[in-house]
Amino acid sequence: MGLLKVDHYKVLELPSGEEGAKLTQREILKAYKAKALLLHPDKRPGYPGANAEFQQLRSSYEILKDPKSWAEFDAALELDDTLELEKEYDEPRLVTMLILCIGYIA
Repeated sequence: MGLLKVDHYKVLELPSGEEGAKLTQREILKAYKAKALLLHPDKRPGYPGANAEFQQLRSSYEILKDPKSWAEFDAALELDDTLELEKEYDEPRLVTMLILCIGYIA
C-alpha cells in the first residue's frame, strides 16, 4: 500500500478490489459487528492498543457504510494501486522486459 495509510477493507477483513465494490451494506455491517465484538476495549482491558484499534475499526466502518465516502475510498485505492504499479515497473526496467519478451517471441 502506497499513499493510503489504511485499507478499510482489510481492517474489516473484507475483500477489496472488484469483490469489495460488490459488497452490500448488510455484509459490511456484519463484518463490523463481528470484528467489534473481538476488538472492543471492554473485551481487552489489559491491552494498551485496544482503544486505538477499536477507533480504527469504527472509522473504517463509517467510511464504508457511507456511499459517497466509500466511492471516494475506492477511487483512492485504485489510484494508489496504479501508482504502485508504475513505481514497480519503472520505464527503463519495462523497456528491458519488453525487449527480452520480443526477443523471446522472435
